[in-house]
This record gives sequence, C-alpha cells and structure tokens, in this order.
Amino acid sequence: MVNRLCRVFAGIGFLLVANAAMAFNTFDDGSGGVLKWGGSNTPGTPGGTISWGFIPAGTAGSAYCGDACPGTAQTMLNIENSPGTGYTSVLLTDLQGAIEAAMDKWASVANISFVGPFTDSGLAINNPAAGNPDIRIGVFAFASGGGAVGYAPPPNGGTGSGDIIFDANSFYGFQPGKDGDTFFPGGSSTTPNDFESLLLHELGHALGLAHPAAFDSSCPVMEVGGSCFGKINRTLDADDIAGIQYLYGAPAPVPLPAAVWSFGAALFGLSWLNRKRDMA
Repeated sequence: MVNRLCRVFAGIGFLLVANAAMAFNTFDDGSGGVLKWGGSNTPGTPGGTISWGFIPAGTAGSAYCGDACPGTAQTMLNIENSPGTGYTSVLLTDLQGAIEAAMDKWASVANISFVGPFTDSGLAINNPAAGNPDIRIGVFAFASGGGAVGYAPPPNGGTGSGDIIFDANSFYGFQPGKDGDTFFPGGSSTTPNDFESLLLHELGHALGLAHPAAFDSSCPVMEVGGSCFGKINRTLDADDIAGIQYLYGAPAPVPLPAAVWSFGAALFGLSWLNRKRDMA
C-alpha cells in the first residue's frame, strides 16, 4: 500500500529552523546552531566524511526511534518485480547501488562525502558505544501498523544520529517513469513506494534537512505532502540544494592531480618557448 510518509521526530523533540528566502527547513540545536555532521553546528561549515553501513539482523531496537525500531533488525524488503507482477523479498544489502547513488546526489551539491559500507557492530540502536559507522541503514517491522514507511533522525549528537530505517511490512519498488510522474493514479492503490525517491528523502533527513516550511506544487525531494504525494522524485531541486548548502556549503573544489599540473606547466613552457622563437 502506498504511504510515502516518514517519521523524523518519533518521540524526539526538535525545533525547526525555516529559511526566510527558501522553503527548506533544518533542525535547531538549541544553542544557536543547527543539527548537522562535521565538527561545527554553524550553518555552512563542511560536514566532512560520513561513514555508513548496514544494520545486521538481530540488532536490538530501542525507544530512541519510537515505533520505528521495535524488536530486532531484519534484512529483507518487499520489492516489486515489475508493476503488477508481485513481490520478492530482497536483501537490503543488495540495494547498495541505489543507496550509493542517492548519497552521490547529495554529495555532488554540498561539502560532504560518504564512505562505506563499513561492518556494523550490531550494538543496539543508539547504544553509546555504537558510534561507527555514522549512518546505520536497516530494516525493522514498524509497530505503527501503517503510516510511516521510513525513519531517519537528524544528526543530533547521539549514536542513533542519521540512522535510516525502512519498514519490513511495507512494499517498495523501482517505479517506471520520470520525475514528476504519479505512480499510483487516483491516490489509492497497492502500488509500492518508489524506493529511490523515498531513500533520497530519508537521506536528506539523516543529513539534517526537515520537511519544507510550506507545501506547494514545486515538489522538492524533502516535500512529501499535497500534490507531491505519490510522485516519482529522484532529482534534487533548487530548494533541496539550497537547504543542503545552507548546512554544509557548496562542494569543495577538487584539486587537480600533480601530474595534471606538471603537464600544464610543460605545455605553458613549450608555448612560451615557441613564442620567444617567433619573436626572435
């Protein structure tokens, strides 16, 4: 059943910080800064390298994520074979390519990077010793019985910061079509959630973005309500990019390798030599 909603709060209190010029929202850290990765909670500072990994089966949940991680972690998601042809239980680890693609989209527009997957300790969610990897991605059977299908708190300082959890009892798929296409006409269907759209959205929460201050028809990735509900949304738009750059700044320039500099210097020297000969 389609229900592309997510739980960000789940018993954790956060203040939202709306930007006056854009619709994006972030989370107030209570001390004048924002919740984000990196060594500083000052907006616009680099997020550094964020490690990630998969939560292994049997990992204990906790009250930290409310009804999103009761019991112990599972490993499978129900993935649609193709539209209308049934589902197959797929290991979350088999979706690594889609996860890394979503991370690449956020990292391409902000001063952050990702590295992983690292082997997870298997310690309970938000266990003080479970500090590595930074973002733990896993599957639990949500206790809500419906509603949210994904959960991701912002980087709030606990070891549960940024963990991304999918509901084992919900259904997912890789919907055909392009951004903006509605994948369940009529608003009521057994069509599954578009995994790539949901993942990109939850990752935005894990990096520190909240839902926008106002819902409209522009449909940034971080917007889930109104006319945007049930649409394919796999491309960051101007508001998403403004939000992530507000948190982390623009991507750091990539330095050219030394060999490129040497080659460039050699070409410049050759050009200058030829110019001198022409002038002689």
